[in-house]
Amino acid sequence: VEPGATLGDFDRESQAFGLSTPTGINSTTGIAGLTLGGGFGWTSRKFGLTSDNLVSADVVTADGAFLRASERENPDLFWALRGGGGNFGVVTSFEFRLHRIGPEVISGLIVHPLSQARALLRRYREIVAAAPDELTCWAVMRAAPPLPFLPKTVHGTGVIVFAACYAGPMKDATAAMAPLRAMGEPIADVIGPHPFAGWQAAFDPLLTPGARNYWKSHSFAALDDGLIDVIGGRATELPSPETEIFLAQLGGAINRVPPAATAYPHRDAAFVVNVHARWRDPADDA
Repeated sequence: VEPGATLGDFDRESQAFGLSTPTGINSTTGIAGLTLGGGFGWTSRKFGLTSDNLVSADVVTADGAFLRASERENPDLFWALRGGGGNFGVVTSFEFRLHRIGPEVISGLIVHPLSQARALLRRYREIVAAAPDELTCWAVMRAAPPLPFLPKTVHGTGVIVFAACYAGPMKDATAAMAPLRAMGEPIADVIGPHPFAGWQAAFDPLLTPGARNYWKSHSFAALDDGLIDVIGGRATELPSPETEIFLAQLGGAINRVPPAATAYPHRDAAFVVNVHARWRDPADDA
């Protein structure tokens, strides 16, 4: 993969053969920055970080040398490239390990009122703790966008959305998803078969260019009650319709790599919490 490629480019080419490697959740993301920083998405609990699936990289260093970095060639550089960011040279080519997945997966959204967030997150905590590596579920709190499967009366109101994907045999997905789908009384449940490449791009409309953004994130080893209460409370105070707080589920294969094996050391993190402020009017910057 050449460094100018996006995740959408990667998925389009690899899914033609029913293959993929773990990447992010927006198809417009660049493969280079994602890989060099670690990279996680819907299949990382099953197959590891993007950087864990890097086999080799061609690198031009600051002094103009052209190097191949892999487990056998320049292994120190290879260690640093996997999670250490873009500080070690210019990567001109990436080689990845691929895995069988798709062309369809069971995935989708389960939408609940935001008023139920605290109780649902406590149940979610129990479910994902027992989930197989193939199942990944993220929780997003925000104002409901005008999605066609949501009643118009819900548009613009606070919701908590559970976004789930099963990276295993289709026949096993129903049972794995069942506990998530049994939580509470959802406003909408659109879990079902989707093209994997389409699911990878499902959230692109929420991140179109042109908005003003300010993001902060933090890793957590557990979802303690105090954290759930703070997040649930703050989610009722979001300052714009496009601002959101989301919990990304990690663990699984990501956490079975020793912390010192690559430059990405956070192998005890079970969740990443991202606070994503997004707005349009410069007058709202403060």
